[in-house]
Amino acid sequence: MLNSLSFKLKFLLVFLSSITIFSACQNGMMEAKLSPNQLFDKYKKGVVMIVHKFYYELELNDGTKFYFTDIDDNGNYKLETQHDSAVYYANVITGTGFFIDNDGRIATNRHIVDPAIREKEEVVKSILSKANEFKNQCDEAINEIDRKISTGYYNNSELYDLKGVYIKLSNFYNTIYSDINSGNVNLKDKIKCISIHLSIGYDNTVVENFQDLKECVINKVAADQETDLAIIQLKDKKTPQGVELLSIAKLNSSDAENNSQSVSGWDSFKQLMFGKRKKTDGYKLFSEKNESDDTKSKNHKVQITQPVYMIGYNAGFDLARAQTGLSAQLTLGNINQTPDENSIMYSIPCLPGSSGSPVVNENGEVIAINYSKYTGAQGFANGIPVKKLIKLMM
Repeated sequence: MLNSLSFKLKFLLVFLSSITIFSACQNGMMEAKLSPNQLFDKYKKGVVMIVHKFYYELELNDGTKFYFTDIDDNGNYKLETQHDSAVYYANVITGTGFFIDNDGRIATNRHIVDPAIREKEEVVKSILSKANEFKNQCDEAINEIDRKISTGYYNNSELYDLKGVYIKLSNFYNTIYSDINSGNVNLKDKIKCISIHLSIGYDNTVVENFQDLKECVINKVAADQETDLAIIQLKDKKTPQGVELLSIAKLNSSDAENNSQSVSGWDSFKQLMFGKRKKTDGYKLFSEKNESDDTKSKNHKVQITQPVYMIGYNAGFDLARAQTGLSAQLTLGNINQTPDENSIMYSIPCLPGSSGSPVVNENGEVIAINYSKYTGAQGFANGIPVKKLIKLMM
């Protein structure tokens, strides 16, 4: 009798414990936190270095084209009049991205894959300066030719032909200068970025030239100019095997208690958004506080001092090159400012090349996409809330 009672009590305790554990899991109270090493080892294969080679093209009303790539030591854009020179001197920048689905799509920053010229007025000034410089050079050449003709020691026929060439060039650059300076030509809407090579490199792979990288195309760019996000895609549309997709958000809806799992990549996102669930079921980074479930609200909320981690390629090839090939870096810090709808600040040191890096919590869930840092000192960086990426994915 006692043995039977003891057995029933043990069974009841096991049953109640099972219910408690099941309930805790369903309510999101048992989050599986990862150590920094575990997090890095699990997700680094899905974080890639982005390499973009490009130049800018500006076409005037008469079809004349100027090309430029970068800013020189005097603060002017390096202008080229020959296309081959523009390609040869093309700018190369690096950034970071991370896979969001099994079809080769990668999230990153727009300024890495579609770098816009924000200071277009400066480009106009540079065009004016360069046109005036070319005109003055032509005029100096004409004066030198006149001096040689006056000496009588040179072949005047050849000099006159050369003088005619310089006069045409001088008039050409003078027309450009006059038209632009008078406002007859609007350059601001005629500058476009020309990509020569947009590609990615994987962690633990050897990269010696562009052929060792995997080519991509731009898939989508945020329409909102204030949202520095873009999605690119591998040309073969295949995410490599062995890549662990980062979870990008938490489900926050009326039936969250029936399914509290993270959204892992675009495929799961589409399934939950457009599958059996209603379209009104949303994904939010900042969960609204629910008085009946305060613990769950805290679990899903970005909070001050919360530990965060960033996987990326700081300083591009300069720091990523290792004996075994490219090597991603893990940096860590804390949330150090109350987040708003457009930005999250954290104390993660970062360098150029980290733009587009995923910023994740201890559960390996993306909370932001790194996009800028405070230039005055290390330790203050900003990320775009992941809900902006979710919006772009829809």
